[in-house]
Amino acid sequence: LHAGGRAGSRGGAAQARLLPHEGRGIPKNPAEALRIWRQAAEQGEKDALFNLGLTCLQDGAEAEAIRLWTQAADQGHVQAQTCLGNIYTTGVGIAQDVVAAARYLHLAAVEGESDAQYYHGVLCEHGQGTKRD
Repeated sequence: LHAGGRAGSRGGAAQARLLPHEGRGIPKNPAEALRIWRQAAEQGEKDALFNLGLTCLQDGAEAEAIRLWTQAADQGHVQAQTCLGNIYTTGVGIAQDVVAAARYLHLAAVEGESDAQYYHGVLCEHGQGTKRD
């Protein structure tokens, strides 16, 4: 998988980035995973942006997580869209904005993300950020 990633295969590269994080076939190495994710995120790779955002959120850097997830969401990353929708709904680390929440959740929902479908439905039911449905 490392060879596939180095040769430019996006699928191989994405899988190779998970190896140090999850310890698949090699020792688990969170520091190496972060280094790889940062490098890929600098190139705009949406999975790396999302994973690095998760790490930032766990470290209490909400603003950086939101920045990274916004980049990933703009590329169609449904998990980033769902996370942003939930963050904008609750206002954790950012000003509450139910219109933005509904927009991100809708984007992920139409791609089949079940959590986004549920949360978007709740917003619609209450007429928050969208027309009441």
